[in-house]
Amino acid sequence: MSLAATSPWSVLVEKARHQAGRTRQELQATQSRLEGLQASLARIAQLIAEYQRQDQASDGQSRSMRERLNTRAFIAQLQTASAKLATEVDKMAGVLAHLRVRLQRDEQEVLKMEKLAENAWRAERRELQRREQKGFDELALLRRQWSGDPAT
Repeated sequence: MSLAATSPWSVLVEKARHQAGRTRQELQATQSRLEGLQASLARIAQLIAEYQRQDQASDGQSRSMRERLNTRAFIAQLQTASAKLATEVDKMAGVLAHLRVRLQRDEQEVLKMEKLAENAWRAERRELQRREQKGFDELALLRRQWSGDPAT
């Protein structure tokens, strides 16, 4: 397809492609953010498990009440942070799902615009061929008339 760069269809196709590209970039950034949040959540879960093991292992040892309370308070803080992070992960997963749907819609729009542009180009090409043929037909009539052909 060699649609003129200044045609309205090429502008619409480019605009649709640009929108799909922006959505794709937003999707990738959101995916990266979600992966980072999930990694943080896994690290916090690992820390909670580690401190709980240490707390249980040290129950038999002589530790001060203050140390035990501090450890348990820290575990509680980690659990609170984990809950908040889990909420954020859920929100980000929802945003990601929404962006996937939007990207699919944007890509369908690109395909639609390309198809419309292709159809417009074909129609333009057919019209050009029709005009050329009309010109050839008129030229043939003129030749006959000038040659003095009695068939006309």
